[in-house]
Amino acid sequence: MEVLIKSYDTNKGKNTLFSTIMIIDFYDSPTEALCEVGGGNQWCITSLVYFDPYRNIRVFTLINIENESLSDLKALVESYQLNGIDHFDAMKDCVATYYNNYTGRVFLFMTDWLSSNNYQMTEIPKTSLSYFADIEDVLEQSTHEKERWTDWFRRLGNDTEV
Repeated sequence: MEVLIKSYDTNKGKNTLFSTIMIIDFYDSPTEALCEVGGGNQWCITSLVYFDPYRNIRVFTLINIENESLSDLKALVESYQLNGIDHFDAMKDCVATYYNNYTGRVFLFMTDWLSSNNYQMTEIPKTSLSYFADIEDVLEQSTHEKERWTDWFRRLGNDTEV
Protein backbone atom coordinates (compact mmCIF):
# COMPACT_ATOMS: atom_id res chain seq x y z
CA MET A 1 0.00 0.00 0.00
CA GLU A 2 3.05 2.25 0.03
CA VAL A 3 2.55 3.04 -3.67
CA LEU A 4 -1.03 4.08 -2.89
CA ILE A 5 0.01 6.39 -0.05
CA LYS A 6 2.82 7.96 -2.07
CA SER A 7 0.55 8.46 -5.08
CA TYR A 8 -2.12 10.01 -2.84
CA ASP A 9 0.37 12.45 -1.30
CA THR A 10 1.76 13.39 -4.72
CA ASN A 11 -1.49 13.65 -6.71
CA LYS A 12 -4.21 14.86 -4.31
CA GLY A 13 -5.86 17.93 -5.81
CA LYS A 14 -3.78 17.69 -9.00
CA ASN A 15 -4.33 14.35 -10.70
CA THR A 16 -6.56 11.33 -10.45
CA LEU A 17 -5.34 8.63 -8.06
CA PHE A 18 -6.00 5.82 -10.53
CA SER A 19 -4.38 5.30 -13.93
CA THR A 20 -6.77 2.46 -14.86
CA ILE A 21 -10.36 1.90 -13.71
CA MET A 22 -11.97 -1.41 -14.67
CA ILE A 23 -15.65 -1.09 -13.75
CA ILE A 24 -17.18 -4.05 -11.92
CA ASP A 25 -20.54 -2.48 -11.06
CA PHE A 26 -22.22 0.78 -12.03
CA TYR A 27 -25.16 2.90 -10.88
CA ASP A 28 -24.83 6.50 -12.05
CA SER A 29 -21.06 6.08 -11.94
CA PRO A 30 -18.80 3.19 -10.93
CA THR A 31 -19.88 1.71 -7.60
CA GLU A 32 -17.25 -0.99 -7.64
CA ALA A 33 -14.04 -1.16 -9.63
CA LEU A 34 -10.64 -2.72 -9.99
CA CYS A 35 -8.22 0.21 -10.08
CA GLU A 36 -4.55 0.55 -10.85
CA VAL A 37 -2.87 3.17 -8.72
CA GLY A 38 -1.06 5.75 -10.84
CA GLY A 39 2.69 5.86 -10.42
CA GLY A 40 3.17 2.19 -9.66
CA ASN A 41 2.16 -1.37 -10.25
CA GLN A 42 -0.40 -1.61 -7.46
CA TRP A 43 -4.03 -2.57 -7.88
CA CYS A 44 -6.92 -1.96 -5.51
CA ILE A 45 -10.59 -2.82 -5.33
CA THR A 46 -12.91 0.08 -4.59
CA SER A 47 -16.44 -0.52 -3.39
CA LEU A 48 -19.08 2.09 -2.62
CA VAL A 49 -20.20 2.32 1.02
CA TYR A 50 -21.81 5.80 1.05
CA PHE A 51 -23.56 7.91 -1.56
CA ASP A 52 -25.18 11.32 -1.21
CA PRO A 53 -26.63 12.14 -4.65
CA TYR A 54 -27.69 15.63 -3.57
CA ARG A 55 -24.17 16.70 -2.62
CA ASN A 56 -22.45 14.38 -5.11
CA ILE A 57 -20.36 12.67 -2.43
CA ARG A 58 -19.26 9.06 -2.71
CA VAL A 59 -17.22 7.12 -0.17
CA PHE A 60 -15.54 3.89 -1.23
CA THR A 61 -13.60 1.29 0.67
CA LEU A 62 -10.23 0.79 -0.93
CA ILE A 63 -8.29 -2.45 -0.40
CA ASN A 64 -5.15 -3.82 -1.98
CA ILE A 65 -5.44 -6.83 -4.26
CA GLU A 66 -2.55 -9.28 -4.28
CA ASN A 67 -1.03 -10.46 -7.56
CA GLU A 68 -2.33 -14.03 -7.28
CA SER A 69 -5.93 -12.78 -6.98
CA LEU A 70 -5.45 -9.89 -9.40
CA SER A 71 -5.09 -12.05 -12.50
CA ASP A 72 -8.25 -14.03 -11.67
CA LEU A 73 -10.33 -10.91 -11.02
CA LYS A 74 -8.98 -9.08 -14.08
CA ALA A 75 -9.89 -12.08 -16.23
CA LEU A 76 -13.44 -12.09 -14.82
CA VAL A 77 -13.85 -8.33 -15.36
CA GLU A 78 -12.53 -8.55 -18.92
CA SER A 79 -14.81 -11.51 -19.64
CA TYR A 80 -17.77 -9.60 -18.21
CA GLN A 81 -16.94 -6.58 -20.37
CA LEU A 82 -16.82 -8.79 -23.47
CA ASN A 83 -19.62 -11.26 -22.74
CA GLY A 84 -22.01 -9.30 -20.56
CA ILE A 85 -24.25 -10.47 -17.78
CA ASP A 86 -23.27 -14.15 -17.97
CA HIS A 87 -20.12 -13.44 -15.96
CA PHE A 88 -21.52 -10.82 -13.57
CA ASP A 89 -22.36 -13.20 -10.70
CA ALA A 90 -18.96 -14.91 -10.83
CA MET A 91 -17.22 -11.55 -10.80
CA LYS A 92 -19.27 -10.26 -7.84
CA ASP A 93 -18.74 -13.55 -5.95
CA CYS A 94 -14.99 -13.22 -6.46
CA VAL A 95 -15.00 -9.68 -5.04
CA ALA A 96 -17.20 -10.67 -2.07
CA THR A 97 -14.92 -13.61 -1.26
CA TYR A 98 -11.86 -11.36 -1.45
CA TYR A 99 -13.46 -8.78 0.87
CA ASN A 100 -14.60 -11.43 3.34
CA ASN A 101 -11.08 -12.90 3.60
CA TYR A 102 -9.10 -9.65 3.41
CA THR A 103 -6.48 -9.07 6.11
CA GLY A 104 -4.53 -6.04 4.86
CA ARG A 105 -4.78 -2.30 5.38
CA VAL A 106 -8.13 -0.63 4.65
CA PHE A 107 -8.73 2.90 3.40
CA LEU A 108 -11.78 5.03 2.75
CA PHE A 109 -11.72 7.13 -0.40
CA MET A 110 -14.13 10.10 -0.61
CA THR A 111 -14.71 11.74 -3.97
CA ASP A 112 -17.35 12.89 -6.41
CA TRP A 113 -16.16 10.41 -9.08
CA LEU A 114 -13.46 7.71 -9.10
CA SER A 115 -11.47 9.50 -11.81
CA SER A 116 -11.66 12.91 -10.13
CA ASN A 117 -8.63 14.80 -8.86
CA ASN A 118 -10.74 16.05 -5.92
CA TYR A 119 -10.57 13.39 -3.20
CA GLN A 120 -9.69 12.55 0.38
CA MET A 121 -8.38 9.30 1.76
CA THR A 122 -8.03 7.98 5.29
CA GLU A 123 -7.05 4.66 6.81
CA ILE A 124 -9.61 2.83 8.94
CA PRO A 125 -9.37 -0.29 11.12
CA LYS A 126 -9.84 -3.61 9.35
CA THR A 127 -12.79 -4.27 11.69
CA SER A 128 -14.64 -1.38 10.01
CA LEU A 129 -14.42 -2.91 6.55
CA SER A 130 -17.82 -3.57 4.99
CA TYR A 131 -18.83 -4.86 1.59
CA PHE A 132 -22.15 -4.02 -0.04
CA ALA A 133 -22.84 -6.19 -3.05
CA ASP A 134 -25.58 -3.90 -4.35
CA ILE A 135 -26.26 -0.16 -4.54
CA GLU A 136 -29.61 -0.73 -2.82
CA ASP A 137 -27.78 -1.98 0.29
CA VAL A 138 -25.71 1.20 0.31
CA LEU A 139 -28.73 3.47 -0.09
CA GLU A 140 -30.85 1.63 2.49
CA GLN A 141 -28.38 2.04 5.36
CA SER A 142 -29.73 3.83 8.41
CA THR A 143 -28.71 7.44 8.98
CA HIS A 144 -26.40 6.28 11.78
CA GLU A 145 -24.72 3.74 9.49
CA LYS A 146 -24.26 6.35 6.77
CA GLU A 147 -22.79 8.89 9.18
CA ARG A 148 -20.11 6.48 10.34
CA TRP A 149 -18.55 6.64 6.86
CA THR A 150 -18.39 10.42 6.70
CA ASP A 151 -17.32 10.70 10.37
CA TRP A 152 -13.92 9.27 9.44
CA PHE A 153 -13.33 12.33 7.25
CA ARG A 154 -14.68 14.80 9.79
CA ARG A 155 -11.98 13.55 12.17
CA LEU A 156 -9.34 14.62 9.64
CA GLY A 157 -10.28 18.28 10.06
CA ASN A 158 -8.17 20.39 7.74
CA ASP A 159 -9.88 21.16 4.43
CA THR A 160 -12.26 18.22 4.55
CA GLU A 161 -15.87 19.23 4.14
CA VAL A 162 -18.50 16.53 4.37
